[in-house]
Amino acid sequence: MRKLFAVALVSLTTCGLLALSGCSSSPDIHVLDIGQTNYEAVSNLKAADASATVGYVVDGHFYTAGYVAYLAGYDSRTSLELACSTQAPDEIFKLNAVPVSFWIIGPTYRHQVVNGLHSLHGGDTAAVMTRRAVLKQMISESAASTTTPKWQTGFLIHAFGDSYAHVHHNPPEAYGEGVGHLFDSLSRNDPDAIFINDNHVRYVEYVRELFEALSQARQPGKAASPALDTFIGNIKAEAEKGEDKEKKVTIVMNDGRLGHDPETARKACKDMIIDDAQIRPFLQNLSKRLDEAQRAGS
Repeated sequence: MRKLFAVALVSLTTCGLLALSGCSSSPDIHVLDIGQTNYEAVSNLKAADASATVGYVVDGHFYTAGYVAYLAGYDSRTSLELACSTQAPDEIFKLNAVPVSFWIIGPTYRHQVVNGLHSLHGGDTAAVMTRRAVLKQMISESAASTTTPKWQTGFLIHAFGDSYAHVHHNPPEAYGEGVGHLFDSLSRNDPDAIFINDNHVRYVEYVRELFEALSQARQPGKAASPALDTFIGNIKAEAEKGEDKEKKVTIVMNDGRLGHDPETARKACKDMIIDDAQIRPFLQNLSKRLDEAQRAGS
């Protein structure tokens, strides 16, 4: 058993090298303040304390997963567990796309992590759509299970989020396993940045689909949350203000479980336990299902 963030954190600082997994050198974080009493009231995005810093793009994984889970009916503890485990593949060395691509030997494992977990599969539009459908179904199955560990659901959410972020062109095609979106990120076209190049359109679609996957697992037929619609409206309003690569969506909940300081977020996650022996079988099963689906659709 292993503490989730207590061992082998990725502590690289070069944004160019981190382009596969996301990086920000800006000290500015934009905070979405969610409510005063019950998570349901949403205010506009605003600039956070300028002294706060980030090492990774945690908005699309950590904050988004946690908030959407809460809106889908999960309690705050479960929402935090899903947020932490969704962020984990970008934080744990042997699961991060960058070191696995460049330093970890083994084509099979590399494929399972880079292609499977980070959705850098190089597929055409049909393959992108197939992957999203398969991952959405897997998330619902995992979240509905009473025996599946929460970290596995979070890992699936990570792959699902990346299936929307790690694409280019319109209609979308996936970046490949080789260099991912390294060159686009270096040219300031980072697909992980929500508020450039109309990336917010894909982000909004991801948010809606994730909400549906999680809510169907818990409450089949559940109507969309008014707070979710308000949140999406705020994202669109921010996008209309103009492109800003450094703008982040960061969620603050009134019980303090999710905050705008990434170090606080990591501390909240560090005591989560995953069974290290289960990671490899999970990756094998994930890759098998995705590869089979892609072959069937080709």
